[in-house]
Amino acid sequence: MPKVSDVAQFSSLVERIYAAVMDPSLWSGIASEIAAFCGTNSTSIQVRNTKSGVVQLLSRTANMDDASDQAYVSYFHKKDVWANLGMASGMGGVIQGQTLISDSQLEKTEFYQDFLRKIDMFQLIGSVLPLGQDQVGLIGVHRGRHQPAFSQASQDHLGAVLPHLQRALQLRQKMTDPDMPLQALKLPEEEGLSVLLVDANARLVHANEEAETLLRTNDALRVVDGAVTTQHVRTALRLQRLIKDAVMTAASKAGVPGGFLSIPRAEQFPLSVLVSPYQAAFNPSSAPTATALLMIRDPARHAELNPVLQSLFGLTPAEAKIANALAGGSSIEEIATRYGLSHHTVRTQLKSISAKTGTSRQGELIALVLKATAFPKV
Repeated sequence: MPKVSDVAQFSSLVERIYAAVMDPSLWSGIASEIAAFCGTNSTSIQVRNTKSGVVQLLSRTANMDDASDQAYVSYFHKKDVWANLGMASGMGGVIQGQTLISDSQLEKTEFYQDFLRKIDMFQLIGSVLPLGQDQVGLIGVHRGRHQPAFSQASQDHLGAVLPHLQRALQLRQKMTDPDMPLQALKLPEEEGLSVLLVDANARLVHANEEAETLLRTNDALRVVDGAVTTQHVRTALRLQRLIKDAVMTAASKAGVPGGFLSIPRAEQFPLSVLVSPYQAAFNPSSAPTATALLMIRDPARHAELNPVLQSLFGLTPAEAKIANALAGGSSIEEIATRYGLSHHTVRTQLKSISAKTGTSRQGELIALVLKATAFPKV
């Protein structure tokens, strides 16, 4: 994974991106957060159907307004040389505008003369994100003609965000299917994701099969008098607070969009839990109900997370195994014993892992791994 200079800002941004999957109102602010993370003030995110050409502007910064949105959707998306050349080339990762079209050629286009120039966009770093079913996500991060060129650090920051943005957009595609109002509760069972739907008092509304199995076979997370809780008092209070906040946000009241929680277990890896707002429509005739969605991973059951960590952060198989074990609650000594390694070897590999993930402390690394693996692969 490209290095990031501010791990706390990166982790917060990733959390907000995934929270927007459950609470669509949050998408409007994502472009501004990505722009700030990449050191600029201009970003747009769109979803485009490659067959029909239909464009949905999902998020944009304040330098664009309703008039520019309307002009883009009604006409200029057809003239968007950055997007069209990027899609035609099939390029992945971070794309520089100058790689697609030279500055002198861009200046001659109708897109620049009649659209970009009016809102002072001239430089671009961006990406084309395949979403499946003829859908692609497009992100553009911009600067004006006379602003400094994007640094490698800005490109690295965007590169770090891309896999999370792509995964969130893919999840969004599934969850906005009008024929499946409870799509989020019907994720493929092979993903191994436990999903619980609860009300503001943590009372269980729905559990998928994976979650039912989890509740039957472990004592860390359980249902007591109809409410989801945990045996650890401080963790239970934190869980209750996250659920109430998520339900308030889903009801469009003051609140924060849930968050992440690690639930400890005796002699086992802790459960990784994401709490998010969700408006559940239980039948076509009923109004959506404000609820909280708990998405739970049991790291001990998911060896497939190692390839995910390799892909996201560029880790070797051995490094991914150590990062996964550390995030699962194992100490350096336990990791060394389990895998037949010396303490020195484990610490050396941890240094390499920290360099690749841009983290400086074990706590930062653990938080990053838990957040990066909180969602299923799609």
